[in-house]
Order: sequence, then structure tokens, then C-alpha cells
Amino acid sequence: IGMTHEQIEKLFQSFSQADISTTRKYGGTGLGLAISKRLTEMMGGKIWAESEIGKGSTFYFTAKFGVQAEVEEKQYIVPDRMSGLRVLIVDDNPTARQILNDICSSFSFETTEVASGQEALSELEKAESNGGYDLVLMDWRMPGMDGIETTRRIKENPELSRIPGVLMVTAYGRQEIKLQAENAGIEGFLVKPVSPSLLYDMIMDIFEREVGKEISVTARAPEQISDKPKALDFIKGARILLVEDNAINQQVATELLEQGGFVVTVASNGREGVQAVGTSEFDLVLMDIQMPEMDGHEATRIIRKEHSSDSLPIIALTAHAMAGEREKCLNAGMNDYLSKPIDTEDLFAVLTKWIKPGDRSIPVSKEPPPSEEDGDELPMELPGINVSEGLKNVGSKKGFFKKLLFEFYKDYQTAAEEIREALSNGQTEYVQRRAHTIKGVAATIGAGHLKKNASDLEEAIIYDTKGDKQALLAGLTGSLDEVLESIGTMLKPACESHLEETEGEDVRHIDLEKVGHLMTELMGLLQEGDASAEDCLEALHASIIGPRFRESVDKLQEQIGSYDFKDAQNTLMLLAKSLDIPLEDAHAGKG
Repeated sequence: IGMTHEQIEKLFQSFSQADISTTRKYGGTGLGLAISKRLTEMMGGKIWAESEIGKGSTFYFTAKFGVQAEVEEKQYIVPDRMSGLRVLIVDDNPTARQILNDICSSFSFETTEVASGQEALSELEKAESNGGYDLVLMDWRMPGMDGIETTRRIKENPELSRIPGVLMVTAYGRQEIKLQAENAGIEGFLVKPVSPSLLYDMIMDIFEREVGKEISVTARAPEQISDKPKALDFIKGARILLVEDNAINQQVATELLEQGGFVVTVASNGREGVQAVGTSEFDLVLMDIQMPEMDGHEATRIIRKEHSSDSLPIIALTAHAMAGEREKCLNAGMNDYLSKPIDTEDLFAVLTKWIKPGDRSIPVSKEPPPSEEDGDELPMELPGINVSEGLKNVGSKKGFFKKLLFEFYKDYQTAAEEIREALSNGQTEYVQRRAHTIKGVAATIGAGHLKKNASDLEEAIIYDTKGDKQALLAGLTGSLDEVLESIGTMLKPACESHLEETEGEDVRHIDLEKVGHLMTELMGLLQEGDASAEDCLEALHASIIGPRFRESVDKLQEQIGSYDFKDAQNTLMLLAKSLDIPLEDAHAGKG
């Protein structure tokens, strides 16, 4: 124990050790200390050791850190009629009970704690004479009686004149548990660790359904961007690259970031993201995972060859909830992970965590046009859409939310038919990608049933389950039709006008005879596996004008670029059909 002065002198050199004997008691190559020395020097500091033979050693280091602003504790506005809400906390873990107790107390709620399901049943019956409880926060896995069985007994208890709402709070987020919880009558589901913001939102949602819609307007005020923590002031003006392929998600993220005082550049896929990083400087990258041409993992690996995680933080941005997804992102070189739909508080917390404070020019906030003002009328209920949830996802901007709904209406009119055709043709990769995109966008606009149905179809494709994929598609189609009908009714004049305009607008600007010849030529090249199909597609791309056909042409480009000629033939047939070009007859004539 302890080192001489000579040993200390060699201590921070690579592959040197204080004890080099083959029987040394304390192993190691010395590389760790050399790395530590390099890290401290990069952070503007130094590292050293002080030692005394026979007594031991003490290691010291210094480093320079940016000063972050002190973040004020967030204040949550609870409606007067919910002040004093009686909450029963049921969890066998005393630490978990204390955390939930502290959060609820900050909301001015009255709490009682119990450690088991049986204690919960007894406490609820005992409290009958005093008006009962309004809400139960229920753990799932507890000794004796689990949370689901306890909830079932609460809901069926004839001794209770007033049945409280039940919110399950558990460390287990598996789908089957959520399904059991729903069947037991549980109103909400949260996965630990629980933040005050998440618990607040869920409680507001539960009681909004119970006692009226007006809660959402006042209760969600703390979530609005105007109440962002002061720490954001030190990173305003930061340049953020948003790499996202979906237009609606691009609009939402850009709106939130620009209102927060950031400068945003948008790239539509991983390849464009890599190019943008190579030509411009950014303080942080928000990177979607599933994108055409190049996904987020591959784009990150390429960027990391030139930029370290310290010099350019990359944050994963995805609707993927699959197990291990976070680890995949971190292994690819990403710094952190955000789930879609984007939660404003989580977004700004991640930005303040990873962007270095500094003096930057702050862009002038854009004044919203009259149609974007928050005073726009918006129905509080729409079949298939949770309006309050959708509003929360866009910073409570009603005009902007209506704009997104209209964009959704325009973009997804033919989505179900396109997915059905692709599924029939065995294009499972395309089906999975479309379902994934719909899932993310549905979550953003608050279309919960559509999100679930899209997620079920996506998972069935990913895991190749033996379930009836056509039945899952039927569920997705039904919920999509419901959402489109709701939007069409709410925005009737605009939607009807759009349908009239797009019925033939794009086609009128296309030389159908020329496009027909190009399609016939391209089909022949695809069937022959000829790589020159890519050149033919370029000519076709230049001849087809209009947003209606952009996705099909982009899809063709991706398939041909990866030499997936069989699927490209199916895509080309669908595109020809949408243009009323008899491609089959033309090709048959050629043969």
C-alpha cells in the first residue's frame, strides 16, 4: 500500500503500473489512469496523486464546468374544486409510498398510505363514513393480493357508496399488464419512476373525464412554453438539427423549439442529416430512428466518426417502445432518448441537460398569424381524438393543432388502401414502416385508438406473429376512418375544398402519355433486374408533379436503390393505378 515518488511520476503513463510483478496484489494496466488524465486535461483541469508508503494514496482532480442556472421548482395549478382531493396510496415499498406522498402533497391533496391490497380494501370501507376517497394510486406487484385483483374487488365492492378512480403506478410496463389493468377497470397507467408532471397530467385526465372538460384548459397551464424553467434562458439561440421524415412531426417539433427560442434546421432522413452536419455547425441533433434511405442508428454512427458525443450531442427521437430500443440508441452513439409524442417538459429538460450554456444571438419569436391564435374555437370532444391530449402535445396552441389535423386529413386519405395493397403483395417492410409512422402521428394528435391499432399491426409484422394481420389492418382502417371523419366534420369547408381541388389537380399537370411510356419502360427494366432502372426512374420522377404521388415515387426510389426490384414492381403498379394508366395492358402488349 502506498507509492514512492518515482512510482507516482510514472502513474499516469499508458500501460505503466506501480507494481509490475507477475504476482502483484493490485492488477490493472494503468490505462484507466492515463485516460483519466486525458479527460481532465480536455476539461481544462489536471489530476494528481499524493501517497505515503504503508498508509495509502489519495487521488485528486480538477475540471471546469459550465454554470447552469438554478431551476425554480415547478408550480402546478390545481383547480379549486380539486384542492384537498383525497388520495389513497397503495404500495408495499415505503420509499415509493413516500415519493408519491410528497408529490401529491405538493398538489395540495390529502393522502393516506397503506402497504397491501387487503389494507387498501379495509381503509376504503373505513373511510365510507367520512366521504370516502377520490383516487387510489395502486402498485401492481405486491405480496398477497396484487394491484389488479385489489382494483377488481374495489370496483365490485357493494359496501362502497362511492367508487374512487384507480391509477396504476408500477415498474412494469408490459402490454399484457396494461390490458389486465384496463379489464379490471383501472382508469390510468403510469410506469415508474413517476415525475410530478406525469402524475399531474394523468390525474387531470382522469378527473377531466369524470367531472368536466374545463379542467384541461386551466390545469395544463404549467405545461405551456411560457412557463419554461429559467435554465432555458442560458441555451436560447442554440442551433438544433431536427432529423425527421414525417411532415407533421417536423411541424410539431419545429413549432415547440422555435417558441422556446431555438434555431431549427430540418433534415428529412438520415442521409440528409449526415450531410447537414458536414456542412453546418449545430449544438444538438434530434434524431428520429426509423427513416427511409438511412435510419437514425446508421446516421449517428457516421456522424460519430467526426464528432464526439461531447462536441455534438445526439438525442434519439422515436415512437418505438420496443424493449432494448434505448440501449440500441446509446450503443449507436446517441447521448439520450426522447419518446414521441414529444412532451414539452421532457424536451426542454433534455436540451438543458446536453446543450452547453453560452452567449448566443436569440432569434425573434415568430408572431403567429391570426388563424393560429389560441382563441380559435375548438370542440372539446371529437370521436377518435382526445383533444386535450393533442393540445398538450403542441403547447396548447389551438390554431396550430387545427392546422395539424388538416394536414393529417390531407396526408392519410388513401393510407389504409395503400397498406392493404402492400400487405396483399407481401410488402411487409413497407406495411411496418407505414404503421409505425401512423402510430407516431396518431399519438401526436391524441388519436389513442388509432395509435394502438397501428402499434398492434406494427408489432405483428416485426415479430411475425401468426395472428390475422388482415384483422389488425381492419382495426386500423376503422379507427383511421373515424379520425378522418371527425376532422372532416370539424373542418368541413376546408376539407371539402381540399377534396375538390385534389380530385384532378395533380393529374392535370402531368403528361400522362409520356409518363405511361416511362412506366412501361421502367417495368421492363425492373422485371429484367436491370440497374439502369434508376436512370429511368429519374426521368419519371421529373415528369410526375404533385404531393399526392410523392410518397409512391420516394418509395420506388428507395426500393430500386436497394435493388428490391420485386417490391418496386408492385409499387409501380399502384402508382400507375392511381394515375389511371393501364400499365398491365401496355406491358403485355410489349411482350
